[in-house]
Amino acid sequence: MHRPSVVPAFAPALIGLAALAAGPAAAAEISSVYERFSVEECPVAEETDREQWRRCDMKNGPDLVFILHEHGVAVLVEPAASEGRYEAGDPNYDMGRTGHFGDIFADDKGVTTLEWRVEKVGGKWQPFAAIYRTTYTLFGDDGQPQNLNRLDILKIGADHACQIGEVGNVAGQNEKARAIADAARDINPCPALKR
Repeated sequence: MHRPSVVPAFAPALIGLAALAAGPAAAAEISSVYERFSVEECPVAEETDREQWRRCDMKNGPDLVFILHEHGVAVLVEPAASEGRYEAGDPNYDMGRTGHFGDIFADDKGVTTLEWRVEKVGGKWQPFAAIYRTTYTLFGDDGQPQNLNRLDILKIGADHACQIGEVGNVAGQNEKARAIADAARDINPCPALKR
């Protein structure tokens, strides 16, 4: 039986991050802002016979581009995608990816809920991470597919954006995803994670 677990992509750095969080930076005001939208209603920015790019105008964080194709979905943060940083192999930028045959989770009305982790800087809330649910297919030893879901964590900074972890369907899933996001708040973990 498959037991999804907590998988921070930057696990070796977690101990060091915990030490940093205990310092003065831990006094920062951090919260969550939720945004509901439909990927299917976002305008098509580009389309080929194999994939479709949809650009979603986000109100509480940077715009997101969802690349939909047969085997899954990739998520890019704008404006970095438009500046060619992903295609150029910039180590500070990498796509968030769903699992095999994955998708961005939506409710029965096609609405996705995204959680922005935000911090107060100069009296204004600024996002430093996004947490969203994705679905994926895992094939068991018997060859039968299992449709599962998880929370994916996307780190966002002034000069970086990348997926830093995922949390499977475990107790305290939301809290664990927030902890991964918050632990990376003051760092850029992307170069070490470049695929």
